[in-house]
Amino acid sequence: MSSGERPARRLLLAALVAGGCAAGFLVLELAARIWERRLHGTPVMSVENYLQREFRMENTCATDWDPDLGWAPVTAKSGLPNIYGTTVRILEQGIRSNGPGEKPLDSSEPRLLAVGDSLTFADQLSDWESWPSALERKIPYKVMNAGVCAYGIDQSYIRASQLLPAFKPKVMVLSFAVSGIVRSEWTTYPEIHDAPKPYFEVHGGQPLLRNSPSPRVDRGLDLDFLHSALGLSALSHRLFGRYLKSFWYTHLARLPAQTSGQNGEAVACALMGGLKRMGKESGARVILLLQYWPRTLPGERGRMLAVKGCAQRAGLEVLDLYGPLESVRLADPKRYDGFFNRHMSASGNAFVADLLAERILRPRP
Repeated sequence: MSSGERPARRLLLAALVAGGCAAGFLVLELAARIWERRLHGTPVMSVENYLQREFRMENTCATDWDPDLGWAPVTAKSGLPNIYGTTVRILEQGIRSNGPGEKPLDSSEPRLLAVGDSLTFADQLSDWESWPSALERKIPYKVMNAGVCAYGIDQSYIRASQLLPAFKPKVMVLSFAVSGIVRSEWTTYPEIHDAPKPYFEVHGGQPLLRNSPSPRVDRGLDLDFLHSALGLSALSHRLFGRYLKSFWYTHLARLPAQTSGQNGEAVACALMGGLKRMGKESGARVILLLQYWPRTLPGERGRMLAVKGCAQRAGLEVLDLYGPLESVRLADPKRYDGFFNRHMSASGNAFVADLLAERILRPRP
């Protein structure tokens, strides 16, 4: 072989190797894009940055900025694809749909207003799998799901004060878990890009509203050049998201919550009197619903009992799910585990709806 032919062969070999690598990448990229379509419905030929799309799809609760509440569900984000593949439809005033066959908002039947956090909203589930939806199928009421993901008791209280005059329900259920007590101590919410929220300070036993209206924050994702370029590849998104999470999701790092210095139980207790007055002035029967996560620590149970005691002293009706859930856990652990999927599952929500229906149909104490 002549000396002139050797460089040509090397160039040809390099071209073949490069072409093979490029072809292999394209095949793997196509496979990754088909997989993304199966998981999230992303078009195979999408030119959207996959990291940006994932950030957008993580808003599974269809929320946007709200000056009075920090954030709330909006109809503009109704029905958008999300990472769980669930159906989330938002009606007027941020009410979540109860799914096919639901009673209309202008139904002639008496109304029940449900306020609370993601356990009420039913994050990770479709419209018809929430406990408000299951409850509507069990009682002669139009049930309105006004739950909002990541709310503290303070925000649920404000939302109740907004919606009670608008809907004039016969019954209002305010649900919370221990996380709702903790969030009442926060002035920002770390999982929503440090979003500001309204909060209460307690002075002389009276709750004073602060940070209202709450300032708007940009919840977009500002990517650097490397993430912007690599994010255009479904294959890169999958590989980096699985094996180099700290690098890939650096823009989504959660900030620590900013706190007000208030005690969550003290804030919640200070709001119980106002909740009682809301019910009296509107004529609504108010029920405080105590919900729980899969594993409740003794300290968490103590915080719930403290708020429960305040509610009872204020004259509020309380339905505490701890006892019924514990009975199921001890008698049938497998069934109990099936009640949860981080949040509550559809079967767990059906259990909650059964207990609520029994309480609501019982004569008022």
